[in-house]
Amino acid sequence: MRLPLDEGWARTLDALAKLATALAIVVGGGWTLIQYSITRTDQLRTQQIEASKPFLEKRLEFYIELTSATATIATSKNQAEVARAKEQFWILYSGPLLVLEEPGLQIRVQAYADCLEDTSKCQGASLTQLSQSLAVFAGNSVGNQWRSPATPQGVTAVAQ
Repeated sequence: MRLPLDEGWARTLDALAKLATALAIVVGGGWTLIQYSITRTDQLRTQQIEASKPFLEKRLEFYIELTSATATIATSKNQAEVARAKEQFWILYSGPLLVLEEPGLQIRVQAYADCLEDTSKCQGASLTQLSQSLAVFAGNSVGNQWRSPATPQGVTAVAQ
């Protein structure tokens, strides 16, 4: 059974169908552009990380070496270990530090070096405190450079 439609209704339905088709094409095209943009942004971010990875890995190795030396100097009771760590610290301080560090870390390393040379320049902080401050800053710096997730707020560690 065929429904009788006059010419006006037929044209209206035809126009609505064409409008729905055009709208679907526009929405689909817009969605495709949004997905492309998101994917491209992710690809660029990945490429940036991959390109900077060798430098960041070297910086991480350096920070670990530096903080190990400062912690050894500050806490070891073995004078031979302390002497080796001091020698390593001054080597790092005079060379690689100038290439790999960032300004915030440089301030902490300089404070540590000043205190190591002359305890009157420690400004009330011990070598252990300065070493810990340096290590925390280095860890945060590396985490920020790799864009790692932030540590949860309100979480504290207690030494036992």
